[in-house]
Amino acid sequence: MFRKIAYFTLALFAVFVIVGFLLPREVHVERRITIDRPPSTVFTLVNG
Repeated sequence: MFRKIAYFTLALFAVFVIVGFLLPREVHVERRITIDRPPSTVFTLVNG
């Protein structure tokens, strides 16, 4: 029983390592929104 748990744990660890090597090293996320208000109104709400 212990051997099965050890093999399963080792296999799970190996899958995580392999997937980690396949993923990109850096990820860039960018979000934009267009606000239809004058800059003074937006600045007042965001800053205050």
